[in-house]
Amino acid sequence: MGFICPECRVAQRSQLALMEHYDTMHAPTTSSQDTRQPSSRRDLVPSSHERGTTTSSSERHSHTDADGLSVDQRAFLDALAPQLLEMKQASRAIGNALDHHNAQLDRLDAKSDKAKDDMRLVTAKAINLTHTSMTIDVQFRCALQEQHSRRFLTPTSHGDPVFR
Repeated sequence: MGFICPECRVAQRSQLALMEHYDTMHAPTTSSQDTRQPSSRRDLVPSSHERGTTTSSSERHSHTDADGLSVDQRAFLDALAPQLLEMKQASRAIGNALDHHNAQLDRLDAKSDKAKDDMRLVTAKAINLTHTSMTIDVQFRCALQEQHSRRFLTPTSHGDPVFR
């Protein structure tokens, strides 16, 4: 699969390659050391000699913010924020549309129940008027049509409804 840059949608093979790409292509051009991101793989992954040395707790905490995230992690989250906001808005829109459609289905269900009850009353009155014991089978059909595409919902051979 790979890692995709949130800014330019370019695929990278690894997280390190993505971070290097983001640093070189999209990082702000400030010269302060606090906002500087590592620009090479050596800066991101310490060598075996550096791993063997112990760092003091003050040095370890100097590279994290108040949330406990490193500068690299914070930059990555900041880069993803616009996409997450866009997805959140899209999911809210989908949720609102589903609520609207559910309300329409509830109204249709209520109307079909009322029509069925009215048909029973008409049948009972017809029987009283004719004084015969005729049987009337009540049948009801409903077609659901998608508003924008004007396609109808139809069942398929495996049982799942599909708009056609």
